[in-house]
Amino acid sequence: MSEDHEEVARRINEVYNKWGKGPSAAVLEDAKNGRGASSSNWKQAFSEYEVNHTRVERKVKQYSKTRRSGRGRNDGFTEVEVPAYVPHAMTEFPFVSPERRQRFDHNFYGHCCSTKTSSSHKKFKSPTSGHTLGYRDILKVQTPANAHVLTYTFPYLASVLSRSSTGPYPSIGTSVLNTKRVKARIEEVTQDELTTQPGASEQAVRRSVASRAKTMANGLYSCVSMLGYRLNGWFVYHVFRRLLTSLNFHYEEIEMVKKAMEEQVPIVILPTHRSNLDSIIMLFLMFISEMQIPRTIAGDNLNLPIISRIVQNHGSFFMRRRLDKSLDRKDKLYRGILQEHIEQLLLQQQSLMFYIEGSRSRSGRIGAPKCGLLSVLVDAIIDGTVSDIYIVPASITYDRTLETSSYVAELMGEEKKPETFWDALRGLWAMLTGKTIGNVSVHFAQPFSLTEFIRHHLKTDATVAGHGGDESESHESERHESESRESEPDRMRSLVNSLGLHVRRTQQCISTAMSTSIVAFLLLTRFRQGVDMHYLKEAYLWAEQLINARHLTTAWGGEPEAAIRHACVLLSDAVSVTPMEVDDEEPDSEDNMFISPCLELPHVFELSICSTEVTRIFVKEAILACSLHAMNYSSHVLVENTESTIRVLKTELMIVMEELARLLKFEFTLDDPCAKQTSALAAAIDLFMLQGFMVKEAAPAARGYDDDDDDYSGAWGTSRMASEDKYKVEMTAVVSNWIRFLQSVLQPTLELYWVAARQLSLLLDAGMDESAFVSEVLQYARNRLETGVSQFGEVCYTEPIKNAVKAFLEQDILVLQPAEANPASVPLLQLTPHYRSLGAIEEVACKINDYMF
Repeated sequence: MSEDHEEVARRINEVYNKWGKGPSAAVLEDAKNGRGASSSNWKQAFSEYEVNHTRVERKVKQYSKTRRSGRGRNDGFTEVEVPAYVPHAMTEFPFVSPERRQRFDHNFYGHCCSTKTSSSHKKFKSPTSGHTLGYRDILKVQTPANAHVLTYTFPYLASVLSRSSTGPYPSIGTSVLNTKRVKARIEEVTQDELTTQPGASEQAVRRSVASRAKTMANGLYSCVSMLGYRLNGWFVYHVFRRLLTSLNFHYEEIEMVKKAMEEQVPIVILPTHRSNLDSIIMLFLMFISEMQIPRTIAGDNLNLPIISRIVQNHGSFFMRRRLDKSLDRKDKLYRGILQEHIEQLLLQQQSLMFYIEGSRSRSGRIGAPKCGLLSVLVDAIIDGTVSDIYIVPASITYDRTLETSSYVAELMGEEKKPETFWDALRGLWAMLTGKTIGNVSVHFAQPFSLTEFIRHHLKTDATVAGHGGDESESHESERHESESRESEPDRMRSLVNSLGLHVRRTQQCISTAMSTSIVAFLLLTRFRQGVDMHYLKEAYLWAEQLINARHLTTAWGGEPEAAIRHACVLLSDAVSVTPMEVDDEEPDSEDNMFISPCLELPHVFELSICSTEVTRIFVKEAILACSLHAMNYSSHVLVENTESTIRVLKTELMIVMEELARLLKFEFTLDDPCAKQTSALAAAIDLFMLQGFMVKEAAPAARGYDDDDDDYSGAWGTSRMASEDKYKVEMTAVVSNWIRFLQSVLQPTLELYWVAARQLSLLLDAGMDESAFVSEVLQYARNRLETGVSQFGEVCYTEPIKNAVKAFLEQDILVLQPAEANPASVPLLQLTPHYRSLGAIEEVACKINDYMF
């Protein structure tokens, strides 16, 4: 090895160590052997890299010193003129390019709950930050240097044929009919039918029930054919290369899950569900990664001719989307067979995969968990059928889903069409001939033990129940045991619901902010009137910095202009790109483009679907910004006087924030289910203080006071004694623009909730069916949009209106009258007695309006 190459390797070490990371063995080996580039080029490249990095370090230190000293934001920097629609804070963007950050760093945010699964948190080593094992694009097949000529000629076929079998994969079939549980269910159903059919023959009824049970068991058939995976894997490779720009995963996350699979404990993978491609992507990724193929639980709406056989041979089985055929009677037989089938798979160490959301998310958000299948897993642990199950949340994030156009149509009010064989063929043809849907990012979270989760949850419940007092008398103990038995279903429901919320929260943490998400978010919040490429690039860098600081991974690893162009191509139906008139001196400048969103229905729905992944991470801070605005609404401090100072009481601010958080409870998930809501809101305040936007003023010495001594009285009519802590906000231009930006995050949702509150007047005379009320609110909201009164069409669909109704029901504004209590025989929404007046309804609407700018 030459001395020149030794010098190159040494300089690589120095440069990488400045970033706190070490170079990979492959990079050092290439440098020492002189591969990849000449030594002179290496020296020149890394010398420039070092110089640039030193300059960056100086600027960062100078910037930090300026912020701490309290001097002007632009001390030591070149002042940049920005148009009025660009917030001043957006000129602050990270000095390190996103390409370098994406290339050298990967922050893992998919840790399991350290409270309920502390042992799992320590047991499974989470991926570390580093450049040696980072993102990989599974569509790029790398062939070894000494590979056979056929491998070079047919790399994709060679890739799928080289995958080793990860079996065995036994079939369950009708063997569940011989188990104790299913036999008991058959006997129970037989006796029930004999009771309801007095004249029927017992032998005929038994034959009928047994025949139905056999049909149900056969309907759950599945097998895993490795030959089918290899043949179809080659086909999927070519389809995905045409449909996707890249399919990215993180190598260390795969290794973490494979390590959990080696422990002979069944694994249950719970991915997000945004597209019909989800199962294909997950199974293809696990096959190529040589992981155990999971048995996938699919809805019977996909049980189509020919396709059903292919799906079953790849390990999937179909279950009813509605377990009970009639609403007033449970199908005990089907439930028993399904539960036994799943437990038999778990006993044979088979992995499972299903979607806790149920159906695909149309709005882009991760839906509320449906706990039916989760309860089967919990029952298997509590009954002792299996000793443990490892739960692995996963996330699949798209630049743009394949079904976006159909989702937009459904959000516009069209009914969902049932899947057919011809629809499946048309979908396959669209994948082969349609435009690309961009990049896809797949992430796995840290596995956790379901047994550990259950034990901690039940132990916590027992501890809470034990605080009720000491009941030593025998009759008191009997009463306590009776109440415990009665509350057992409630405790189990609480356990399963907590499990679902933990999984959903983890799925949100490992989701990825795609380039389309960032661009759509910026166009809907900051640049609704449009923006040129120059300022959008700065805003993109600014947003990327904020997203990474709030523990969300960004997917794009290139320059911001390339990311924006890529997003605009994918969002071409919802984004308009037009050339700008420029001076003759720079006619070919790359920044001479004006990008504007299409805010009319239905195109704005596409931007809304894409932006949700970024929107949710700003919700806590947006609640704080809207609460500050509400507390000063009467004086319009946040809007008109940007140089004034705002002082708010700490306790009063928390009260106002909690009210808004309760209102939006069904719209957004604020924090870890183990944490209290107040801690999530307090974190938003801490972040404001950390950014220097808010300062805490210590309370003065205690003094006497009486009830009539009100030192503070805000627009909400609350008062506190003067000895409480206060927060001070200096409304500089930067702070004012930042608060206005945060308000714009929640403005569309709050306006729709305000519309729903105004329409409560429809219920003054009589109750109304919920679907009819939702339709009336939706029609009124769209009328406001058509007449130009409202500008926020992205929320004009049924889901947020239904969430508003849920919030009103929880706050006792509305009550649901049972179906049997009214002549229409359907549940009716009614106002509670306190709100049966226009004045009370106006008060609800005004309170929501106070949060809006």
